[in-house]
Amino acid sequence: MLKKLLSLIFCSFLLASCHHSQIIEPELPGFQPGDSCVRTLLVYMEARNNLNNEALADLEEMRQAAIPAGNRLLVYRSRRGDDHPVLCEIFKGGDSVLLDYPDSVLATDPAHMAKVIADTRSIAPSREFAMIFWSHASGWRQLNARGFGSENGNAMTTTQLAAGLAGDRKIDYLFFDCCYMGSAEVAYELRNSARYFVASPCEVPAGGMPYHLTIPELFNPDMEQGLRNAINITVDYYRSDPMEDCPSTLSLVNLAAMDQLIDSVKKISSLQLPATFMPQRFSVNSPYNNMFADLGQYMEALGSRIPDGVILHEQHTDRIWNRLSLVYCCGLTVFIPDLRTGIDYSYKGYNTLQWAKYLNLK
Repeated sequence: MLKKLLSLIFCSFLLASCHHSQIIEPELPGFQPGDSCVRTLLVYMEARNNLNNEALADLEEMRQAAIPAGNRLLVYRSRRGDDHPVLCEIFKGGDSVLLDYPDSVLATDPAHMAKVIADTRSIAPSREFAMIFWSHASGWRQLNARGFGSENGNAMTTTQLAAGLAGDRKIDYLFFDCCYMGSAEVAYELRNSARYFVASPCEVPAGGMPYHLTIPELFNPDMEQGLRNAINITVDYYRSDPMEDCPSTLSLVNLAAMDQLIDSVKKISSLQLPATFMPQRFSVNSPYNNMFADLGQYMEALGSRIPDGVILHEQHTDRIWNRLSLVYCCGLTVFIPDLRTGIDYSYKGYNTLQWAKYLNLK
């Protein structure tokens, strides 16, 4: 984390000039106004919270990255200390503000998110379009919790997130650089929004993805291989830094296979788990340690398995905060009601999710 914080002074200088009242066409090599590029990657950075410094550090990492020719990296940035949210274009060594928004808007409003996506598609038309979600998150939790984002006491639930992503054209991939979004419930809710889904089933270190290393892979012409590489780079980054002592777990999911997965789960959802079953936990903190269990372990305990082609790639560190061993980690979690403590499927709005409705969980 120290190496990221060292860049804050430089970042603050650059960000101080990022305020314009109209769209500015960036002067980028090889592009003319109105040109279409190969892939546009939008980072949706919601940092009006305690992640201010991490946002600055990650923005500087993005400026250090080599963005392959014919591609564009845009960041919607909403953070404390800025006069108002802005849509910036990142290029090696700097950035350029393309559009700014009123300070009154909330990044956690799904209608506003949909507008930012539409603005990005208009400003940076491309054959492929992908998104990174950057903020706090708490997975499928629907009520009295943040779901995705944390802005002035506001949050976006998983169902609201799906609504904000609904459009005429699927997004090529969704990459969540935030905690706990790697659950079967979240992936199923977003199955019609994108082709690929990358997320972590547990906490994500505050430093997040090492963007200076992963950005080239996030523009890899072989999209699936690039996502695999970005996952490997990120997990190895934390494995190799003993001073961080952080967990890192990421998986690549084929959203087109989520219907096949839920049909497999439906066949076993009424079965009773063995009395000796002890679910793998993915958090050392309450209440999260009761919300997420390993999907693969759960299905195997009931005599089933995750169908081929659902989880395309997965990597994880051996432990979480050096306190909890990851014995089972298939890449997706699932909520299992713990009847011994009185938790049921209505917990935190669980029964409003499409996953619970399809499985008829009440």
